[in-house]
Amino acid sequence: SPAGATSRRAEALKRLLEVFGMEDPPPPPAHFKQPPQYMVDLFNSVANADGVTKNPDILEGNTVRSFLDKTHGKMRFLFVLSSVAKNEKILTAELHLFRLWPRATEGPKRQHLCQVSVYQVLERSEPDAPGGKKLLAARLVSLQDSGWEVFAITQAVRDWTEDESRNQGLLVTVQGVDGSPVDPALLQFASGGDHHESKKPMLVLFTDDGRRGTS
Repeated sequence: SPAGATSRRAEALKRLLEVFGMEDPPPPPAHFKQPPQYMVDLFNSVANADGVTKNPDILEGNTVRSFLDKTHGKMRFLFVLSSVAKNEKILTAELHLFRLWPRATEGPKRQHLCQVSVYQVLERSEPDAPGGKKLLAARLVSLQDSGWEVFAITQAVRDWTEDESRNQGLLVTVQGVDGSPVDPALLQFASGGDHHESKKPMLVLFTDDGRRGTS
């Protein structure tokens, strides 16, 4: 009977709680982590509301992963990749940084562009020493805008997944087109500690573990 089944479940739960030394079941988690908006948008572009694939050719490989920065710093970033299986082939790796609106500064704004460079850190304690870092990507960006900037860092991530000890993180630098310093107020990226979850620095991996069929 339904009453008997309910009673048996209650008794089984009571015995299970006793095994763990608990009087009551643990409460449900108060906070569910929201997936990054980029991953939600990517899913929606590939699958319909029922989760059925509608446009598989958009994806490279058969797995997409995202990782949030663990340093919560301003221009240094570290992503822990221990969950990536050894047999996964890294096809593309992208660093996603959200550029904040520039803060008002005193004096005329002579600069309209700056160069953003992304380096693989080789020596964590002295990245600016000779041989302390390796350039991965660089581009000119506007100082009058806000939004996501995406940098390809595939080779660095391949290095890290082959040898975890080589993962010393990433360093991002900003300078004028002529190499001159740039007022930090003019270009800032959202950090992992100070900004909303949807704007945190993120590493996106497109991988293939060989499971996809040939049909």
